[in-house]
Amino acid sequence: MGEAERIRPAAVARMTSLSVRKVQELSAAGTIPGAALSDDGWTYCEHTVHRWIKRMERVAYKGPPMPPTLPPGLNEADIIAAAKRREVKKVGVYFLIRAGKVIYVGQSRDIDTRLLAHARTRRFNAWHWIACKRADLNPLERHYLNTLMPPGNKDAATLARKAKQRRDGKHD
Repeated sequence: MGEAERIRPAAVARMTSLSVRKVQELSAAGTIPGAALSDDGWTYCEHTVHRWIKRMERVAYKGPPMPPTLPPGLNEADIIAAAKRREVKKVGVYFLIRAGKVIYVGQSRDIDTRLLAHARTRRFNAWHWIACKRADLNPLERHYLNTLMPPGNKDAATLARKAKQRRDGKHD
């Protein structure tokens, strides 16, 4: 059996009457099943999205589904013990990665929120971050900008260093 057809955010937006931006936000939050972020942006399994829409329609038009029953061996205490707590905001320097290369270096006082914003505007398939104190954000970010000189950073200092490297014949 062949692989299901992959569709783009605009197709999901037409199917759901949501904006493309909202579709991408829901995808980044893990709400839309069958979503995958690749170098080319978000794609979706068309069949899975159709099933999800049908499920949402049933809930909306027929009232809430029957209360779920817990699988054998899982009780409320287990659920509470395994629950993820809301983390405090992560402060640090982050790296967006595509095809095994760091393509962007940034800093944030709330890494999770910043990454969600980048998921709408930049194409990356992995990321990493380093925690630091707020006072160390600028020097730590500048260190990695100067060392890595990622192609996605367009600040004046990084662009000047890239130009100097080209003049000196030391570019990738």
